[in-house]
Amino acid sequence: MTRSCPSCSAPLPQAAVRFCLGCGYRLSREGPAADPPAQAAPPPQPPAYPSAERGSPWYPEDGGQPDYGHQGKERAGRRGLIALLIVVILAAGGAGAYALTRHRDPQPATASGRGQAAVNSTAAGPASSSPASPGPEQQQLSRFLTVVQGSASARSLVKTAVPQVGACTMSPADGSSQLQQAISERQGLLTTLAGLQVSAIPSGESMRTDLTSVLQLSIAADRDFIQWMQDPQSTQNCPASTVADAAYDAGLQSSKRAQQAKADFLALWNPMARQSGQPAFSTVDI
Repeated sequence: MTRSCPSCSAPLPQAAVRFCLGCGYRLSREGPAADPPAQAAPPPQPPAYPSAERGSPWYPEDGGQPDYGHQGKERAGRRGLIALLIVVILAAGGAGAYALTRHRDPQPATASGRGQAAVNSTAAGPASSSPASPGPEQQQLSRFLTVVQGSASARSLVKTAVPQVGACTMSPADGSSQLQQAISERQGLLTTLAGLQVSAIPSGESMRTDLTSVLQLSIAADRDFIQWMQDPQSTQNCPASTVADAAYDAGLQSSKRAQQAKADFLALWNPMARQSGQPAFSTVDI
């Protein structure tokens, strides 16, 4: 009869044995004696790590902690990232507290009081940089200047026409036309001068009276010189005769009187013009 192991049911040899050769179960001592079976080696246990050979990642050469692979590196990286975030948060909190402190006290007071002076200066506002508008006197002088410059323009026409007609370098007809233009300009200036406001100008009414005389006497002289240019007896020969011509002589007399009125006017105008930045003139200019 074949015997079997009561533990694993493995067949037992005919000879008596003490242990099962399959599982090592200790058999009963009863029965025929037999040679003891060889002790079975315990089943191999899985190693704790893939390899324990020196020099591998699981057994560092320096005797330190073993490298646990990719998961260990991830855990170490997360720890470093968390520590870095903590440092950044702490630094940001400190900067925010500093900015809040500066915002509450943007300009600390100093012993010299410069902070308070800056605050007062800001509250006062910037000073106006726009230039001051000219006063009434300056405005009235500027309008008066327009009439004086117009008189000088008419005077230039006369200074050209009379000498050139006398030297036969301009025809009497052209000379008469140029003098008529000067008369028209002076008559327009008389109308403008009568409407000027001169109340803010010192001696403004005296200046108006003198300049009015200048324009009226100049117009009278221009008309006398036109009469001379239209007299064939005086202008048919060259140079034109001026000695025995009554019209030419009347023109000279009116011009002399106009020169005196010009001197009276400029005695008042030029000092004020220099003080206010207006141009000055001479009697031959206007």
